[in-house]
Amino acid sequence: MSFQIAHLIAVEEDLSLRIKTKEREEVVAILGIDTEVPMDAASREEAREFLQEVLSHSVGMRILWEGERRDPAGRRLVYVDYFVAQDKSGSIWRDAGAELIHRGLCQVDDRYPFKRRENYKRHGETPPPRNCEKKYQ
Repeated sequence: MSFQIAHLIAVEEDLSLRIKTKEREEVVAILGIDTEVPMDAASREEAREFLQEVLSHSVGMRILWEGERRDPAGRRLVYVDYFVAQDKSGSIWRDAGAELIHRGLCQVDDRYPFKRRENYKRHGETPPPRNCEKKYQ
């Protein structure tokens, strides 16, 4: 699995992300969340606000990908992790897709196979992770 450090420019209406990496600016889709499932406007806006809040205020954001997979719109499918804290064991990163699923804002995408699928499916059954951002506890 490859990764790059990225900076968020904007969260689009369809929950895709406009990001800037060292090499380029692009729009990516979060691997593992199903954005095709009908969502009411309030839920979609809450998911968009959550992504905007945590990704723009995080000290770091990284995108990770498995090969060159793309969604039907041609956007690269990536995992999006954001930096939460540093402790004795190292950096602590949180998975934005898993957080959306855990909060009930998105569903697991069964259209594409991906390595984190079981973790995503379990995420809806686990208690909230500790050290969540204050607004979203």
